[in-house]
Amino acid sequence: MRTTQTSTFLTHTALAVFAVLTAAATAVAPPASALAQDVSPSPQPRQDAPAEDAPQPSPLARALADLRDALHGDRSAAIEGVLALAESAQEVAETIRGGLPAPMTTAGWRVLRARDDNGTPRPYHLYVPESVAASAAPAPLLIDMHGGVSRPEFIDDASFEGRRTMWQEMADAQGFVLACPLARADCTWWSDAGVGHVRAVVRYAKRHAPIDSDRVVAAGFSDGASGCYYLAMAAPDPFAALVPMNGHPLVATGASGRQLYLRNALSMPLFVCMTQDDGLYPAQTVLPHIQALIREGASLHVVSYPTGGHSPSYLADQAAALGGFVAGAVRDPLPDRIEWATAHEETGARAWMEILEIRAGAGDAPAADVPDMQVMSTPGRVLIGIGVDREYAGAGVRVTTVDEDRPAGPLGIEVGDVVVAVDGAPVANLADLRRVLGGKRFGDALAVRVERDGLDAPLDLSTTIAPFTSEPTYGRERPTAWIALTRDGNTVRVTSRGVGRFRLQLSDAQFDLGAEVVVIVNGVERARAVPAPDVRRVVEGWAASADSGLSFAAFLDVTVPPVPAETK
Repeated sequence: MRTTQTSTFLTHTALAVFAVLTAAATAVAPPASALAQDVSPSPQPRQDAPAEDAPQPSPLARALADLRDALHGDRSAAIEGVLALAESAQEVAETIRGGLPAPMTTAGWRVLRARDDNGTPRPYHLYVPESVAASAAPAPLLIDMHGGVSRPEFIDDASFEGRRTMWQEMADAQGFVLACPLARADCTWWSDAGVGHVRAVVRYAKRHAPIDSDRVVAAGFSDGASGCYYLAMAAPDPFAALVPMNGHPLVATGASGRQLYLRNALSMPLFVCMTQDDGLYPAQTVLPHIQALIREGASLHVVSYPTGGHSPSYLADQAAALGGFVAGAVRDPLPDRIEWATAHEETGARAWMEILEIRAGAGDAPAADVPDMQVMSTPGRVLIGIGVDREYAGAGVRVTTVDEDRPAGPLGIEVGDVVVAVDGAPVANLADLRRVLGGKRFGDALAVRVERDGLDAPLDLSTTIAPFTSEPTYGRERPTAWIALTRDGNTVRVTSRGVGRFRLQLSDAQFDLGAEVVVIVNGVERARAVPAPDVRRVVEGWAASADSGLSFAAFLDVTVPPVPAETK
């Protein structure tokens, strides 16, 4: 069962000067030749020389550590090396949980590359405090996701140094490792590529520092914060907690193109930071979603500052609380109760359960019994409905995308147009556009001047902003698969709707793999079997994630009979 959760909400009437962002970087970026590598070679030798009176690591433990540290292309050989030593899946799982030799660790900043499951390498920055480098004890890991992900290329290393200082002082004080993956337009935090990159960075960080798999936290500002909300609603494994700062859950919904479920975020502790005068995501537009979570008992710590704009200007003020939150967050990797909803098989996994097929099933729970969390839209600020080219150096704002359902559609704005004035006020840059639109209300007239290729003179466009209509903010156009599982010994009781097939991933730390596992779905027994532990699958799972908390030795697929054709 989910443990009792608490929520705290703090409103600050004054802002501290944000010193962290302006602090000088303490490390120099590696030379360009080092950055050109697809991935860094595994540091050797590992810190696996124990004290004279300490037990030596077993050959299997060393082989599993070698697999953890192997590069993407070398893992097949390392897998076979483990299998040559492993007598059973349980032995492998127990060895992983018992602790492996720590990797050789270098203190300071490094710029590295991580390959995702598809073999695609992408950059990330890694910081290891001196205290972590001096100890082989597993440390927490903070994944920090930056904003502005619509850029065409990854942020260059020199430009990213200022961003690195945001968390470094906290990492030193609290003793956690810091990893900063990079995103761009083809690798956003709410895309499969972006989530794959983040998970690869978690995986690769374990090659360079001793990481506690149950103490991994993701944080982000702006688009990074919206990415945190996406992780909470669609891909929470392998995180213990999330820290969204000045982002919005609906960005994750709209930009991902996926049907998301706010209720999924109940399983994840959140430290939410907002500013009330944020020009992009003012606190008043985020609060209804946070309040919906609070009403359902979410584990939340919320801070809302009256001023600060769209910036993490509260970080210095919140350093102690945030640092303690990151260092103290601990995941329960194998909860006895799981509840999950999705409309896409790609986002059907949670802990030890995975939805494999979405369809109506015989004996589904009634629709009225399926819980959901919906938030009705509020007016908020007027959005013109354009994507912008952040790299454009000329006067005005160049348009990259047009949302036909917002004012840009009726106005007739086209991709490539450059917005140079709104309601007669000059627009020299994005800040000007936001300031002018900040004074608009639904139902107002709107006049926009644009420069368009092929025209000798600017083009004046006008429309009336449509009146505001409150609607559910989380769309439900696609069929929903919802499932709730409760484990009692080797019996799993399931209530579900729209789940045609699902998989249980079984750990010997949670189930007796020598006895029958019984699965009862909506009151009907659907599976009864003695699991067959698969040593290769547990080793391959370790190779993919290096997650000691989610090391599964057996798997049980459960099918719910479809609704008979004559009753459809």
